[in-house]
Amino acid sequence: MILGYKKQADQVKYFQGIVITAAIFCLPSLITDLSWLHGLVPLPVFYYLICFGQKQGTTLVSIALLIAGGISAIFGTLSILLFSLTMLPLGFVFAKTIARHETANEAGLKGVIYLITIWTVLGTLYATISGTNPYTEALTSLDKTLEASYTLYSQSAEVPVETLQEIQSAFKQLRLLIARMFPALLLSSTFFTVWLNMLFGRWLLIKKSPSLSPWNDFKEWKLPEILVWVVILAVVQLLLPIESIKTLGLNTAFVLGVLYFFQGLSILSCLLAKWSVPQPFKVLIYLLVLIQVYGIILLSLIGIADIWANFRKKQPAAS
Repeated sequence: MILGYKKQADQVKYFQGIVITAAIFCLPSLITDLSWLHGLVPLPVFYYLICFGQKQGTTLVSIALLIAGGISAIFGTLSILLFSLTMLPLGFVFAKTIARHETANEAGLKGVIYLITIWTVLGTLYATISGTNPYTEALTSLDKTLEASYTLYSQSAEVPVETLQEIQSAFKQLRLLIARMFPALLLSSTFFTVWLNMLFGRWLLIKKSPSLSPWNDFKEWKLPEILVWVVILAVVQLLLPIESIKTLGLNTAFVLGVLYFFQGLSILSCLLAKWSVPQPFKVLIYLLVLIQVYGIILLSLIGIADIWANFRKKQPAAS
């Protein structure tokens, strides 16, 4: 009787997994406000492959994929679905690293390499077939969005002429800066996608059973210390008078800033737990830090300083 009930409960969870996975696959292509779900496509794949095993998990993902494909075909959004599904194998990459008991850094590196490889290959194929450059198209689209934002702001707000000229100059500089930093923005979005799926994936697995994930708690996560030499190299490049080297240094510094922001966030999480800060205050602190640029920069600097300061070191127990 108990075994029968357990089997029935597992079947319900399996069906729920199919529905949830299919929803995450197809909803971003159907509802514009849910387009942020594109980045979480690997998450259900990763989670259910671990929970149900390789064979049953793959079957679940396949069924969900067929359902999502059918729905997208009906609504004419199949091309958008196909793009978001380029991230689907990332879930298999994470599941395989867990099965091999690899570290979070190893899993993250493999995830980043996969995404860079698949997007480079698909971008090259798209450029060959269409005769256009997807990189240039994306940059042009972003530039037009910024231009439209400025136009909308200047027409809707009663701003003095002098102030409007200053804002126009700032927008122009921003557009030039984004054009220089666009490679770093693309690479950073890859890091963020991998990091977010690993963070949520581990949280879900630990919530189900602590034995399912070998990765350390995010509060303990840190980058290899040798990476600080790349930071120093990027700073040196920024100081050189050669424009192309400065641009390389700018992109390198931005990408490393994102990585050390993750480390700074893990330090903040560790300290809040260490000081037993109540949950509502934790949420407030995270919001205050993350909604402003200065808070993000501060966390990046804390992440770098941790190499020498070791903010998370445990105090020796009192005798």
